[in-house]
Amino acid sequence: MITNICKPRTNVTDEDLARMKSGNFDGLPREAQCFLNCVLVSNKWQNKDNTFNEAASLAATKMLPEKYHTEAKEVISICKDSAKSLDDKCVSATEISKCFFDNSDQIRKFVS
Repeated sequence: MITNICKPRTNVTDEDLARMKSGNFDGLPREAQCFLNCVLVSNKWQNKDNTFNEAASLAATKMLPEKYHTEAKEVISICKDSAKSLDDKCVSATEISKCFFDNSDQIRKFVS
């Protein structure tokens, strides 16, 4: 599981994981932001230039149950340009992750 890989790499705390799981992305420490980068990069959802990898994300929707395809594609479309802080991979990953959490009922249900 990616959490088992990214948690020790970034030293994110359980408290910060719980904060993110509840949708609280404001003021996250660097370790938590870099955890999100590790998760996105591990899934190929964040490019080397710190932008969101729309193509890889769309390809990943095929692994979801069909009932989630429409919402997943809509959220990908909404969030494709959500990374604004392209000079910082961890902040960029946080922007992408927050967009997905804020715009997907299924993600909120899945992580809660």
